[in-house]
Amino acid sequence: MTLLAQSDIDKVLADNPLLTAEGLDHNFFYGPKYIPARVNLHEMQSAVDWLEKNSRRGSVNPQFTSYGLKHIAEKTAKGGYISNGAFIAAAYFLGFKVMHDRGTPNAAINISSKSVNRLRAEVGYG
Repeated sequence: MTLLAQSDIDKVLADNPLLTAEGLDHNFFYGPKYIPARVNLHEMQSAVDWLEKNSRRGSVNPQFTSYGLKHIAEKTAKGGYISNGAFIAAAYFLGFKVMHDRGTPNAAINISSKSVNRLRAEVGYG
């Protein structure tokens, strides 16, 4: 298990300036007067813990978005709520391939469908 520090979040956010707790490209989605929430350390730690249990595939998996995956992670891992941005930040931190789903705050990553479905089945989630 990888233990995060605030400096890990700071580095991910410095490398990805459009990333907020809501996801990517917040100004396009919410408007210029919107003040974005910061990525929370506890939420990102929960996402990192969950992502480390999943296998990767070579290419980005369009079957799942970060928003859908974060909901699965909330149901199948300890830690409770995970923001979309914390989930994306965790994927960047762990070196997953991340592809922005343009026009939305979501992203797709190179996560294995088989490993996601295995974790879902273990807890009886959808």
